[in-house]
Amino acid sequence: MDKEAFLKDFGSRLRETRLQQNISLSHLSELIGLSRSALRYYERGLRDPSLYTFFLICLALNVEPNKLLKEGK
Repeated sequence: MDKEAFLKDFGSRLRETRLQQNISLSHLSELIGLSRSALRYYERGLRDPSLYTFFLICLALNVEPNKLLKEGK
């Protein structure tokens, strides 16, 4: 899998997980201390988060990292 496809898949899983938990983009951005626009870029697969940011996202969503990283659905 190339980087672009990986980031799009990651972004889709991130958005899906956030919505399943009824967490708004604004609330998640407050929880992890990032702007909404940065999170939008991650969810659209346009940027990749740092390892630390990825860790904060997992903590805020209370998910294991592999839930956001695994291929397929």
